[in-house]
Amino acid sequence: MRRSCLSLGLSILAGSATACSGLNVQETIRGADNFARIGAALTLLAAFISWRLRRTPALFVCLVSVILHPSWTISSISGDCGFTKINATLLLGIICGSTLFRDVLRRVRA
Repeated sequence: MRRSCLSLGLSILAGSATACSGLNVQETIRGADNFARIGAALTLLAAFISWRLRRTPALFVCLVSVILHPSWTISSISGDCGFTKINATLLLGIICGSTLFRDVLRRVRA
């Protein structure tokens, strides 16, 4: 049991550490870049909505997310073909969306 858990952990680490190579690499990189650009636009939209609703915590979180967005801070050319960029975009989207959703619910209740 212990050996199988260790081999599973090592295979996960080895899979995430592989370099970007193989067929259709350029399409994968372009897809990651496009996904991050759409995520940045949605994060900017969330910041605009929170500004219009005058929700200061959500506006702060969304603006910081726009400034530090993976679309322009993480490269997809070297490394893992942009999978880190995709995961970071998803994480920031979830953080911005949940903060905005929480603030909108607070406004509806008040």
